[in-house]
Amino acid sequence: MAFTTPAGAAAGPPLCDNHACAHCGAPATLTCAACKDAPAFEDKIETKWYCNADCQKADWPGHKSICKKLNARKRLSRAAEIAQSLWYIFREETNDYSIVGISFKNGVYYLQEADGGIVDRWNKGYRYPFPNQLMPDESMKRAILTHMLCTDALGYMHTTIAGLLEGLYAEISEIRFDVMSECRSRRLKSVNIHGQADEKEYSHHILQVKLKSGEIYVMDLTGAQYGFDDALVPWAEYVWKMRALVDVNTFGYLRKVIHEPLGKRDLEDLLRRYYVEMDRGFEAALAEALILAGGLSLSKLVTLPEPAFREKRSQILMHVQARLRLAAELMDKITVKRLAATHNINLLACFK
Repeated sequence: MAFTTPAGAAAGPPLCDNHACAHCGAPATLTCAACKDAPAFEDKIETKWYCNADCQKADWPGHKSICKKLNARKRLSRAAEIAQSLWYIFREETNDYSIVGISFKNGVYYLQEADGGIVDRWNKGYRYPFPNQLMPDESMKRAILTHMLCTDALGYMHTTIAGLLEGLYAEISEIRFDVMSECRSRRLKSVNIHGQADEKEYSHHILQVKLKSGEIYVMDLTGAQYGFDDALVPWAEYVWKMRALVDVNTFGYLRKVIHEPLGKRDLEDLLRRYYVEMDRGFEAALAEALILAGGLSLSKLVTLPEPAFREKRSQILMHVQARLRLAAELMDKITVKRLAATHNINLLACFK
């Protein structure tokens, strides 16, 4: 049983002081620390309030099952938030998408691509600075950081997500589906150097997470491209966004896909190799950040009291971004050397 926490002691919105003790009915200023700040979804289950620790202990037999359910929700919500934030960092620091303009017409944002041909790649490597100067707001930035990258996000974030959810879930599946067009509040389309927009509709990958309590949620790291900004949503609220289910795979399938070598000496194979190596650099940076944060594990991080969680989360994200930026700069130099050393005619053809 968790200790009680004084109202207003934790970070976040101030707590009201007009609650009644769940055990004796007296005015209450303490709340259960284990389930405090858990997200309240449609069932509106909330943590309980107490006037003192004795009343909390007396009420524990009745509160225990709800407390465990809310605590699992809180941990899952934190895990989803961290995984999504880390993906945004990973993508920004490894960005290979050269955008020189954004226009809006008939409800669609068109992303104008630069050439990105052999001269660019040969001299600079794969990475382009993310065009922050073109972003009208943070929501558009998140949308572009996730555009057509749901497979990559779940593949490269697999180890991190597994660590964050250790001991928390009963089952996880990787689900691919076609998005219901009417549900999108944001639409993005890439436009190549010839002015041709990519009109193809692509499927979307998410994680379905079933907790030990039986509750089922969707973890969607890349939904911002459609206007689905929340990283965690109850399954029942999310399923209406699906027009058609494409396939279901075991947790870890997409990681195997993106780490599988293509066996070709062309641009696509070198790009795959680049991202696999950057993924290793990311995992090393995250491991280092956790050590500097006091030797935390990812699963322990999501159980911390709210103020400590927010502090450690910020420290970890800042460290990972700084270290990943250095790693990306080093990989740029290595990539240029690899390209210069490659004389395969198929590679040159890819750049034309």
